[in-house]
Amino acid sequence: MSVQDEPAPGDVVVRIDQAVLYLDATARDRLAGQTLDARSNELGAAFFL
Repeated sequence: MSVQDEPAPGDVVVRIDQAVLYLDATARDRLAGQTLDARSNELGAAFFL
């Protein structure tokens, strides 16, 4: 996972409220049917399926 300003060619763009995710084909296939949750604290952010 990395922070990007724009999607790479072929990325799927997912917009939910103010969040925007760019998923490559591998991530799209692995995350299909999953719920991605993010939490942040003073140490940074963590993501959970």
